[in-house]
Amino acid sequence: MNLYPPPLFNRVRIRKVSHDFMEVDVRVYKSLLNRNLNRSIFGGSIFSAADPIHSMMYWKALRKRNVKCIVWLKSAYIRYRKPARTSLDYHFHLSEEDLQKAISGLRQDGRYEIEHYVNAIDQTGDVCAEVRACVHIRIVQKEEESLGAF
Repeated sequence: MNLYPPPLFNRVRIRKVSHDFMEVDVRVYKSLLNRNLNRSIFGGSIFSAADPIHSMMYWKALRKRNVKCIVWLKSAYIRYRKPARTSLDYHFHLSEEDLQKAISGLRQDGRYEIEHYVNAIDQTGDVCAEVRACVHIRIVQKEEESLGAF
């Protein structure tokens, strides 16, 4: 994912992924490629670091448990608290309870939505942005089941 063009050009790097995909650390490096007129990190770069991560974590963690699903970011909200004048770090975390609730919701309704929060923290420890992300998860329908509905 570090070589995928949107994160690459925004200077977003995945630094660590736990073996079970329950924790991910991401950094946005401040550079000429993502600096705005105020010499701080462009807001789009700050958001792009958070955009795909929770969805990817659910998809990979559920796949490891043989749950075939489609996962996407349904909505997101970002609140910028202060200009990001240094590189930013994000720590994403899913709990076992989060996964169990998702599996239960998928079994019951075939879909599940959950909100997660993550902070973009600068090198001095200050929160520069808060991100709230709503992740939508849906069970993969077999083709014959989908066609049978028509």
